[in-house]
Amino acid sequence: MLNKKRGFTLIELLVVIAIIGILASVVLSSLLIARDRGSNAAIKENLSNIRTQAELYFANNDDYGDDVAGDCNTIGTMFEDDVTVNLSISAIFKANGGNALTCTADDGRAGLGMSASSWAVSSPL
Repeated sequence: MLNKKRGFTLIELLVVIAIIGILASVVLSSLLIARDRGSNAAIKENLSNIRTQAELYFANNDDYGDDVAGDCNTIGTMFEDDVTVNLSISAIFKANGGNALTCTADDGRAGLGMSASSWAVSSPL
C-alpha cells in the first residue's frame, strides 16, 4: 500500500479560493478609493489653476468679462476667452465624471451682460 497519491483535497482548494477572493475584493475597494481621491485632487488643482489665471485675466482686462450665471462656455467671459481657464474647466469636467460644473461671473447688480467684478466655479467631488 505504498501507492498513495499526494495532492490537495477539494475542501482545501475551496478554502484557498475563498481567501484569494476576499483578498481581491479588499484590494479592489482600496484601488477605487485611491482613484476617487486622485480625481478629487485633480479637481482641486484645476480650481487653483483657474484662480491664478483669473488674477492674470483681471490684470489684463480690468474685469472678468460679461456677467454669466451657470454657463461655463459663454463667449465674452474669462471662462470662454481665456485658453488656460477653458482647459482647466474641461479637465475638471473630465475628472468629476462629466457631472455638472457651474461657472458664474457677476458685478453684484441684477441683470446679465455687464462687466463682472467677481467670479466663482464649483464642481462636485
